[in-house]
Amino acid sequence: MLFSSRMLSLVFGVSVGCLVVSGCKGPDLGTAPTNCSTQAVDEGESPLMEPGGNCVQCHSDYDGPSFTFAGTVMASLHDDTNCAGVADVVVRIKGADGRQIELTTNKTGNFYSKVSSSSITFPYTAEVVRNGTTVAMLTPRSKSETNCASCHTAAGANAAPGRIVAP
Repeated sequence: MLFSSRMLSLVFGVSVGCLVVSGCKGPDLGTAPTNCSTQAVDEGESPLMEPGGNCVQCHSDYDGPSFTFAGTVMASLHDDTNCAGVADVVVRIKGADGRQIELTTNKTGNFYSKVSSSSITFPYTAEVVRNGTTVAMLTPRSKSETNCASCHTAAGANAAPGRIVAP
């Protein structure tokens, strides 16, 4: 039986590189999470893949489907990539003109939109909603910043404190 490097990494906790080409393309594929408040995830190439990863950039670099907005809602502020996120959270992206799109996270916490960026007037803000509680992003973002994981990393970047966390 052949195992992908992602399976081996998540089971044994070591990164072994691409032993079997099974979607092993992006920089975080096959990396088991060290800091994980839920559980490790290995869903292969699918909408459930690599929660917490840099979706927009990776899909652009490795010929995946293009996304306008993408990210993951996690259970904890500092969960690593490939740690399961939170399902059924509404992510609302609001344009400067008040128009908005709503996305719902899948079972690994991933959300993404292929909606044309022209349907959102920049700068935009975002908020996450669950069980009647809303947490809003405080600083509007420009058109060049639609990749949520570029700021919402496990350590936090560009003034973001860490991951997008479900309320």
